[in-house]
Amino acid sequence: SRNRAAVAGGVQRVNHGFVLAAAQLRRAYEFELRDQCTFEAHRLLNRWVGRLALIMLAITGVLALVLPGLLPLWIGPTLPEHSALAGQVLCIGVLGNAIGSMYFAWLHAHGRADVTAKIHLIELPIFLLALYCLIQQFGVIGAAWAWSGRMVFDALLLWSSSKALKPAPSSRVA
Repeated sequence: SRNRAAVAGGVQRVNHGFVLAAAQLRRAYEFELRDQCTFEAHRLLNRWVGRLALIMLAITGVLALVLPGLLPLWIGPTLPEHSALAGQVLCIGVLGNAIGSMYFAWLHAHGRADVTAKIHLIELPIFLLALYCLIQQFGVIGAAWAWSGRMVFDALLLWSSSKALKPAPSSRVA
């Protein structure tokens, strides 16, 4: 019990470190691209989204594969029956959230925080309804699907909104 608490605390600190590092990178990215709605800036965004997607796909894919064996070793015999499956579903949401965060940064770097706020306001009632229905039907796995679906939907909406800021070919500077 004491070892599990120590491991959980360590995992929480590592996760918090990754979140802080990602937030710092996003802030730097926003500052660097502020007022730069150029082809080069958009090309750079697409390149970084591609790199991030590949890295996160590898991380979440490996995690999804090892969760069924890792969770029982870590938690022990008290592990609820569908915990590994819920964790695997959450890996999909983590991947979507990571990709969406780049488009979120793009929009904020160009002074369009209003767009992300509107997207989140649109998503909220849809997410709450899906969360309620899926929890009623599938329990914790339903909650995982609701969150993961929201993260993928969010990434798609942010991507679509960021395309509106892409400069027209005639505005390209030689």
